[in-house]
Amino acid sequence: MSLAGAFFVAAGAVTAVQTANAGGGVSAWGYNNGGQCNVPSDLGACSAITAGAYHTVAIRLDGAVRAWGSNAGGECNVPSDLGACSAIVAGLYHTVVIRQDGAVRAWGHNNYGQCYVPSDLGACSAIAAGGFHSAAIRQDGAIRAWGNNGYGQCNVPSNLGACSAIAAGVYHTVAIRLDGAVRAWGSNGDGECTVPSDLGACSAIVAGYYHTVAIRQDGAVRAWGSNGDGECTVPSDLGACSAIAAGDHHTVALRQDGAVRAWGKIDYGQCNVPSDLGVCSAIAAGAYHTVAITCAISPSTHSSPELAPYSFSTPRNWTATGIQPISTGATLTITARGNLGTSTKFLTVKIDGVTLATNIFGTGSGAANCAATASTATFTIPPAQFGSLTADGALEVRVEPSINATSAGCAAATLTVQLSYTRDIADCNGNGIDDECDIAIQPAVRDCDHNGALDSCEILAGAVADCNANGRPDSCDIDDGAEDDNQNGKLDSCELAYGDLNLDGYVNGADLGGLLSLWGIQDPPYGDLDGNRQINGADLGLLLSHWGPVP
Repeated sequence: MSLAGAFFVAAGAVTAVQTANAGGGVSAWGYNNGGQCNVPSDLGACSAITAGAYHTVAIRLDGAVRAWGSNAGGECNVPSDLGACSAIVAGLYHTVVIRQDGAVRAWGHNNYGQCYVPSDLGACSAIAAGGFHSAAIRQDGAIRAWGNNGYGQCNVPSNLGACSAIAAGVYHTVAIRLDGAVRAWGSNGDGECTVPSDLGACSAIVAGYYHTVAIRQDGAVRAWGSNGDGECTVPSDLGACSAIAAGDHHTVALRQDGAVRAWGKIDYGQCNVPSDLGVCSAIAAGAYHTVAITCAISPSTHSSPELAPYSFSTPRNWTATGIQPISTGATLTITARGNLGTSTKFLTVKIDGVTLATNIFGTGSGAANCAATASTATFTIPPAQFGSLTADGALEVRVEPSINATSAGCAAATLTVQLSYTRDIADCNGNGIDDECDIAIQPAVRDCDHNGALDSCEILAGAVADCNANGRPDSCDIDDGAEDDNQNGKLDSCELAYGDLNLDGYVNGADLGGLLSLWGIQDPPYGDLDGNRQINGADLGLLLSHWGPVP
């Protein structure tokens, strides 16, 4: 994503800042005069991030979209009826999203119709937003583009074919076909659409103002087009990468180990990656600012619904579920308004039947009868106690009012409970990166079966099969086209190599007969169990040693 950032840059009116939201894991640095680097303190943990000229947009883990920064074209006015989203991109002054149902929505500056999503577009799998145009990949792989077409950036080539990825610069559009080939169209004044002939198959693509950047399928980064500020000069020691981003005249890369690198124009500090940034899972580049999602472990928070009314005869229970195993403690916060504040008007809190605290909001607490402001009290649950009580993944909280404590007669009565804790880091492969972040950096590579666990760890534990020892679950190989003619969830190649020549799940007389029928043949179609290109006694011995059911 890239923008014509020079439109609003005024002498003496720039600042370079770094700000971070440790809880939400979002960090931003560079040009900040529109507030695009001021990450909201209540943002929370995020799964995706994008950057426009002077605005930033994120998707929270619950699918909600948040936007901040300059709002000159309404690009930060997230529609109230948007719903949960799965993808976002930011154009110059507009924003485009894919809802979780595949529908595309857009808002912001619409002077060229870049926010007029075609009514017949249908469900989409990928989107792009350029300076004044938008594009999307439909779920059948076809690309549609709309908005400004002054340089032909919306003229999708008729012979393009199905695509897997798309990106948009200010005046050009780039796509990756299903075979990994890159195609580009639109403005080519600086060669941004001149795809290198030796580029090879690629897995990711982004477009800057007048430059284009791609990740080859081997993880190497290539860039072409305008290079006046070094935006196309890829560092020789960059290494393999999993994600890239392009601003007006700078480029950002996320290495496969989670480290962020940036190069190109640096006038506002957009390439000054914070030294304490740590491992990241996503990156984005605006005109002159850079954003990343860090892998800091975010606190988990469980909040109760409204528990009022309450009284001595009406104690309130609430159970927090889905608590992850941890070795640290937790905090429990009680918020209440009612008839409280004396020696006979207080609350007692129990967790799993054990008293945590009593005389809450009683004498000297500052609470009062229907106080203007609700009273809040926070308590610590020690690590050992919390770990023991939540071994089953749940914690019951019971609030017991004293004999005279009640919410009756208090029009704005309230009683809520909030449980917060930080889970332990899980690092099953011992690479120093939390497993959730490890997966986020390269989801298709590290969790190809999308079950939330690292494939390498599942294979090592024997939880999933990897019969060909390629480091990927067999189910992923089958999904990618490996043969499983008998549809039993096992690779045919492995079953044949075991001696099950007719793929019936057993090594038996039928397989023996098939082996003998090919005896002595050079390069047989199957049955060469020892890989020496012919069937002989060694293959017979292996087949007999595997006699019986195929594991």
